[in-house]
Amino acid sequence: MNESESAGKDEDATVYPTCPLWLSESELLIMTLAIRHKLTGDALADVIKLIDLHCIPRPNFIVTR
Repeated sequence: MNESESAGKDEDATVYPTCPLWLSESELLIMTLAIRHKLTGDALADVIKLIDLHCIPRPNFIVTR
């Protein structure tokens, strides 16, 4: 891991306190799923809402419209 990668991890947060995923990793996985399955914007918004229901309530950086 180079210096810029480690600096990015320091600024990144986990999805929730005991989650093994960094927020940036979670976003990448969700976008990969959307691209691979050719999800529409509405379908992607629904997937994000569904994931949000499974997470512990706390402020995060994911914005849904």
